[in-house]
Amino acid sequence: FFANFASWTSGASRIVVWTDDIIFRGPASEQELFVFQANKRFPGCTVTDGTTLLGHTVKQHANGSLTLDCQNFIQTSAQKFDCTALPWTPLPTGATPHRTTKDPFNPERTKQYQQLTGTLSYIASTSRPDIAYAVSALGQVAKNPGKTNLKHAMRTLGYLNRTRNYTIRYDTCNGTNTLTAYCDASYADSLQHRSQTGYIIFFNGGPVSWRSKCQHYATLSTQESEIVAACDAAREIQYLREILSSWNATDNWNLLPTTPTVLYEDNEGAINFFETGLVTSRNKHFATKLEHIRRLLSEDRIIELRHIRTDEQRADILTKALANAAQSRHMDKILTKQFTRNVQALLTDSGQAQQRTSGML
Repeated sequence: FFANFASWTSGASRIVVWTDDIIFRGPASEQELFVFQANKRFPGCTVTDGTTLLGHTVKQHANGSLTLDCQNFIQTSAQKFDCTALPWTPLPTGATPHRTTKDPFNPERTKQYQQLTGTLSYIASTSRPDIAYAVSALGQVAKNPGKTNLKHAMRTLGYLNRTRNYTIRYDTCNGTNTLTAYCDASYADSLQHRSQTGYIIFFNGGPVSWRSKCQHYATLSTQESEIVAACDAAREIQYLREILSSWNATDNWNLLPTTPTVLYEDNEGAINFFETGLVTSRNKHFATKLEHIRRLLSEDRIIELRHIRTDEQRADILTKALANAAQSRHMDKILTKQFTRNVQALLTDSGQAQQRTSGML
């Protein structure tokens, strides 16, 4: 169907398909033709304004900026799971994944937990990087969760409901596109004593790629865990720049930045390791990672490493459960708060619900 439709158009249209959801952008005449042909092939097709897709809302503002949010999906999910708590952080400060061995296996609790973490995972991977660590931690006990684990999952959903007015915002480029990245790692705080990698990459002010994951093997020092995280971030930067370069070649969109992507790292030892290239008995087992980063730094000029203070490290939110002050500080740098009448009413009228669920906060 799409191959045939491409032959009917002028080539100025763009089609994005996800299962049975389609976004079409092009001349009005071709839009009408597309809807007509789609209904002939797939009866029952409906047409919307194109601002919503898969539970998310995309808005273009008068100044040219774009915002992406999933407020309605979060609210619907909170109602589905009967979540009334409104905590300030996704997890208690310093919380790490653990199994409650005292709780026997409960099929109903496990089913509810897996459904809930699946919902949280979708939200975290599409529009809310601030809960990526919580989702990573919750997913490590999905096979046999205890009561405390379910309580933490409900807390994360309640946090989303409280902060559902936060959106991803992409600013206009003003002739120059920017791609910047932050990477960080916690040290040996998972169930298998593995470190947690976290990175987040911004394009024109808004996050386009982020990840929080347990590293594949146990690192032997904080510096080594930071080096592993930097390598993961560097590979993602390389991939994103290749995508932008391909769009430059095929569509002449001029999206690829002309300067190296700045990668912010808060561990000076890791930066010195990459810059000096000194291989010793303590680091020779990951010398291949050194060569990869050094090539991107010196030969290809794809990335540029810069040191940043820990309290300004935006990827910190992807490596551990932070206190309220740190969580809010990083959120305000990653996402944009948009006040609406409904959210203001929610925060104003939530006192009774807050008191009823104080044990979860």
